Amino acid sequence: MSKRFQASKYRHATATIITNRDQWYADVSPTSAETTNSIAASGLYIGVNWNSAAGLVGVLSLQNLGKRREATNFLRGHSSTIQDLSFSPFEDHILATSSEDATVKIWNLPASLSPLSQDISDSTTLSGHSKRVDVIQWHPSAKSVLVSGSADKTIKLWDVEKAKEVNQISINEQVQGFSWNYDGSILATVVKDKTCLLLDPRTNTAPQSALSHDGVKSQQVCWLGEQSLFVTTGFSRMRERQFFVWDSRQFQKPISFSNLDSSTGVLQPFYDNDSGLLILAGKGDTTLKAYDMTTEKPSPLQPIVSNVTQKSCCLVPKTALDVMSCEVIRVLKLSNDSIVPTPFIVPRKIKSEFASDLFPDSAGEFSMTANEYFGGENKEPKKVGMTPEKLNQRRLSKLQDSSSGTPVSTSVSVPTGTPSAAPNQTSSSSTKTSSPTPSSAQVSSPTTSSSSLASSGSLSNSSDSSPAPGGSRVQVVRSSKFRHIHGAPVRKELFYDNIFADQAVEVSIKTNDKYFAVPLKGPGGQLAVIPVSETGRRFASSFGSIEAGSPLQDYGLHPFDLDVVTTGSEDGHIRLFRATPDLWKASSNNRTPILDLSAHPRKIVSLLFHPTANNILGSTSQDNTIKLWDIEKGVDRVTIKDSLNEGVHAFCFSNDGKYIAATTKDKKVIVFDPRSSSPIVTQGESHQGLKGSKLTWLNNQSFLSTGFGRGSQREFSIYSLDSLSSTHQPQATISVDNSAGTLFPYFDNDTSVLFLVGKGDGNIRYYEIVDEDPYAHFLTQFSSPQPQLGVAPFSKRQCDVKNCEIMKALKITSYQIQPLSFTVPRTRREFFQDDLFPNTVSGKPVVSSSEWFDGKDGSIEYISLKPTNMKLLSEAPKEERVVKVVNQQEEIKATSKEDVLQSYYATMLQKKGEGNTSDNVQGCDDDEWDD
Repeated sequence: MSKRFQASKYRHATATIITNRDQWYADVSPTSAETTNSIAASGLYIGVNWNSAAGLVGVLSLQNLGKRREATNFLRGHSSTIQDLSFSPFEDHILATSSEDATVKIWNLPASLSPLSQDISDSTTLSGHSKRVDVIQWHPSAKSVLVSGSADKTIKLWDVEKAKEVNQISINEQVQGFSWNYDGSILATVVKDKTCLLLDPRTNTAPQSALSHDGVKSQQVCWLGEQSLFVTTGFSRMRERQFFVWDSRQFQKPISFSNLDSSTGVLQPFYDNDSGLLILAGKGDTTLKAYDMTTEKPSPLQPIVSNVTQKSCCLVPKTALDVMSCEVIRVLKLSNDSIVPTPFIVPRKIKSEFASDLFPDSAGEFSMTANEYFGGENKEPKKVGMTPEKLNQRRLSKLQDSSSGTPVSTSVSVPTGTPSAAPNQTSSSSTKTSSPTPSSAQVSSPTTSSSSLASSGSLSNSSDSSPAPGGSRVQVVRSSKFRHIHGAPVRKELFYDNIFADQAVEVSIKTNDKYFAVPLKGPGGQLAVIPVSETGRRFASSFGSIEAGSPLQDYGLHPFDLDVVTTGSEDGHIRLFRATPDLWKASSNNRTPILDLSAHPRKIVSLLFHPTANNILGSTSQDNTIKLWDIEKGVDRVTIKDSLNEGVHAFCFSNDGKYIAATTKDKKVIVFDPRSSSPIVTQGESHQGLKGSKLTWLNNQSFLSTGFGRGSQREFSIYSLDSLSSTHQPQATISVDNSAGTLFPYFDNDTSVLFLVGKGDGNIRYYEIVDEDPYAHFLTQFSSPQPQLGVAPFSKRQCDVKNCEIMKALKITSYQIQPLSFTVPRTRREFFQDDLFPNTVSGKPVVSSSEWFDGKDGSIEYISLKPTNMKLLSEAPKEERVVKVVNQQEEIKATSKEDVLQSYYATMLQKKGEGNTSDNVQGCDDDEWDD
């Protein structure tokens, strides 16, 4: 059976999130310039494109994690910014760098396990390009062969050993990425003119060409190992990130493609030939996407999410992995000040034995010389064994060879790049002392370390490591009942199909307990209002809707009178309509509002109903005001203008309805008491980015806003009224990622879980909000291949408490609406989980509009969600857990040879009826024989 149709043993590989900074490579300062690549790794070193106009490369030892005592050493030689860097595939001490100074330099680093002791300026220079060299890559099987691509629209093939250009190929545009096939006979190339090329750089034969990604941003390419397939990553015309799978034998068009999300960072693809796993790392993202490429179509694995924003990534060579921990891939994520290792581990019950099925022989040595390759030969790289013994022997041999025959006089502890044991902790891989003789090199296994990435990682909501008895450090995972929230769409049969939202309206979907509303494409400001009960329906191309008469800007569904719908339009009018369950079936639209308010002189920005008082509606407009309306009487009762000179991004009522928080375009956050003669309660700094922000209250004294930082990174900030009054700053600001879509926050007051929904994203992040530093703990995320235009949650009253559902929502994509369910895994579901479901708001108004404007607040009514036929979990009898304790000594004794024989004999006797058959036959007395 073909490998691409077999079930992969690596499909359950999980990434370990390393949160302990002692297990990171600290104190790095990578460049902020836009470059092809900023990090590379070999079995000995990590190279980092350093933040310098002089073109420096910082060199770190792969084995030295944590804060470094020694100063960073650099490679100095380029006169301008480094564009790319790449280690030779099987020579850990050979590094190539390319630069804006139009040169390529080859660096011969010390082949030792110790960090560099001084800067290096001696290098071999490859000159020939007339403009900056953007991309370089070593040949996968021929020694000392390098290819380079430049902004001068040429590709050059180099004999590095002779420092000589072998061939040059001219193309139409500059190169953006390279990738060789497995034997190095074909070079896949992506070019700025939105094409993909297949060529042999040894010849000047016209390359094969095909159109690739339509977007204007950079493309990248990666060959899928020994297969005839390769992938390209890029952007669509609509700026969606995507990746194509190509077959080099049928190169006219890709054989499959996937649209991922609307993030702006370039996707770097990395492929592991042995496991068949593809890793996609987006620059500026916090997420790694993984795919199993051994299936007929790319099969997505669980995304790897952390709180670290990655500037660039690379893979550690296969021969440097911790094979005894079943580590099959290790990604190094370069952030603003550190390098974070992310290992992929295949779960195995027993790790005391080498898992030969996970680690077949892997590419590890060159198979031909440069002259053989230039002469027309093609060979696959030689494979080497992956057992710890063979890896150790190979590493020691390479160290001896690279030191020109100099004997190794001390023992060598081969680094694996995994975090070493914590200070004062004994490790079985520690260096041993031996006599200084040429043959005395002792190599300890790279897989016997008592501390590895597989065991040192923890979830990103872990607390810091704390000292444990004996001097070791224990990683403590923060306990939370919501750590394992599971989000999933319902069956496809329950989707709402063929609904196309007007994406010009910022909020694409809203709900109440009866309806959901979606702004539709088309003239007149159309709003579809559909009963939630109409699941599993494919709607016609046109159906009955509410028509406002002017393009929609925002809309809302009444929280108490569920049939009332409001719209805000470009003409400054607020209109109220009454929906009916059969409106969508009507042949004509509802154009008759029950109330039409000429609300603002300029177009409406946003609308929001009051959470506790009936028939109060808030509105904001480009006239830089916030108004509160008594829609029962059709009049505005409050107009707020103070400090709103630059306009309002967003506003939100507090949970009890007393306050309004607003973010403004002049980067301020303001809290108002709308019924006070001096409405401003407090104010302070908001997000410093130029894009919009959103708000939600956490309780009556604190709230949260989402927005963009000064560097365009997405973030959210947590405010309390007390701290805002004293410091005019947020209590905490948490960076999320560098995507471009607006973040919409939805906070569940009953569980203190924050759901972050990015417009254009395919994922929904969950955070647990707490009252102490750091105020927010990342939990996990829901991921989907379909980008979302928006998500609208239902009230807690609509959740299925019997299935431990803590949130129910609708997700709208470009053509359909998917119901989502978020549950907490529990075993005893026959009981009502009262720790998950405290009393929740009843959904009834506590005061009328007139009463609220007159100063009355009322008390919010709470109800229990417990079904009448369920008992409380807190009152349930404790489960009796039967723990089977096996005494090892007794077990050994019971399996002795004598006991086994006695047991066998007793069993045979029992089967034969407690003895021989003749013994059971009754005989006659002796005197009976005389007769």
